[in-house]
Amino acid sequence: MQGPVNVTGNIIENAAISGIRLDGEQIQMVSGNTISGCATGILLTETCGETGTISGNTFEKNAVHVQDDRSTASANYLEELLANNTFPEGSQVIGDQIKVFEPEENKVYNKNTGEEYDTIQEAIVAAQEGDTILVAPGTYNVNEGIITHCKDKEEIEELDLTLLDAAIEEAIATKEGIVISEEGADVPAGTYWVTQMDMDALDAAIANAEAAKESAETQQDVANAVEALEAAVSTFNGAKQKAIDEEEIEESGQGEEPVEGEEPVQGEEPVQGEELADDEESVEDEEAVEGEEQEE
Repeated sequence: MQGPVNVTGNIIENAAISGIRLDGEQIQMVSGNTISGCATGILLTETCGETGTISGNTFEKNAVHVQDDRSTASANYLEELLANNTFPEGSQVIGDQIKVFEPEENKVYNKNTGEEYDTIQEAIVAAQEGDTILVAPGTYNVNEGIITHCKDKEEIEELDLTLLDAAIEEAIATKEGIVISEEGADVPAGTYWVTQMDMDALDAAIANAEAAKESAETQQDVANAVEALEAAVSTFNGAKQKAIDEEEIEESGQGEEPVEGEEPVQGEEPVQGEELADDEESVEDEEAVEGEEQEE
């Protein structure tokens, strides 16, 4: 329709393109209409100037109830139409359309632009200040680090998992060559062993670190996961024991002589020569006494 026209009191159904198309000169009034089953209920084209009143209309079962292609439209124009007309439950403004919002599972939408994204992070990076992000039901990988409140997109940073990956590799390498045993008696000499409990504890710590790669939301979460795994590795290393050949231990303990200079064990007789030294002193004392008596 071109030129100032009033469109009122009509029932418009099943239009393949648009039930009411507005373009050219100003439209004075579109009110009291029932528009249903159309591809687009009301289409405002790029050439459409400022419209008059669009109110009191009823929209039913349209793929898109209102489409506004004008670049000059005010930011809240469609919100005003949503409030001043009757739309089915679930209808809302998505970009330049009013429609029943039926999000696809695992999809993310920018309410202001109508753009669709596969990840939350992509939607946030593309958003402008003041945009609203709509997240459909589903499962999302958030290890890229979601920041929901920021002034500048430059503030959004992906999580650095380098240290966590390195800690996991080190933990796995720590297990290599380690045998599981209860007492070590069945382990070849020279081989390191741990109990099943020790091995299970390290395996659990590695599994937790792997899970943290998916669940971590901040860089501090990553650092905490690294610290926990390193502590588990340290505990595991402390639990390792080296198997020793018992026959070698017994052979090494036989035929040892006491070290020279050690004090004799209590109860042993003194070495010959010690008593002799005492006897020599007593003989000298007796001779000295005899000599004194002769002089007298």
